[in-house]
Formats: sequence, structure tokens, C-alpha cells
Amino acid sequence: MGCKKQKRIDRKLQTNWKVYNLAMKNEDAWFIRHAMEILDGMPEPWDENAMGRPLKHPPKSLVLALLVKVKHRKTYRGTESYLREDDRYLKLGFTTPPGKSTLQEAMEKVPESYLEDVEQRLSERLKKRNNISL
Repeated sequence: MGCKKQKRIDRKLQTNWKVYNLAMKNEDAWFIRHAMEILDGMPEPWDENAMGRPLKHPPKSLVLALLVKVKHRKTYRGTESYLREDDRYLKLGFTTPPGKSTLQEAMEKVPESYLEDVEQRLSERLKKRNNISL
């Protein structure tokens, strides 16, 4: 007398890719909009040097691009390509897309505490949006 073996049912989730892509698109839009609002209320990330040529890109736009880089876990080259795609750089406040070297130099200039402050404020907004309390 043996036990009947139950047939294992392999359940695969059906992903609705149209809905998924829309959610990812809206997530990026939410992230960028709120990061821009937070950065607008903060001081400049680094002091501009009066000597030398003027900055080609606004420092806060560079910080925003660095936040996008970290969020998407991209390299500097990958971030440059991402910003060029569909002229995303315009939405971040650039007039021309920044190069990978410019992004790398900006990462060296921006204080770590500045990025942590922006990240903290973004997470507070996200918690508030989703009614999460810790």
C-alpha cells in the first residue's frame, strides 16, 4: 500500500510586460521628479571655482544623473548612453548630454553626505507615499 504521489504542478507567473514596462517608466518619472524637487531645496553640492572656465553643466543636474546611475546600477559609460537615449538628458536639466568623464569627475566632487541626504529625503517621500512607517 503506497501513497499516491501527487503530481507536482509547475506554476509559472504570466508577466504582463506592457503593465510592467509602464510601471518602470512611471517609477523613473516619480524618482526624477521628486529628486529634482529635493535638489531644488538644497544648497549647491560643491562650490564653483571663480577661476578657470565656467561649468558646462549645472552641478545639481550632475547629481541627479549620478543618482540615476546608482539607481540603475550603471557604469559611467552606461549612464551616458542612458541619458542620450530619447534625449533623457533634457529632462534632467542639461542642454547637452554629459560625458562619462564629466560624470566621473562630478562623483569625485560631490560629498558623500550630500548624496546620503538626498537619498534619505527620497526614501522618506517613498515611505509616505506607500504609507510605510518604521
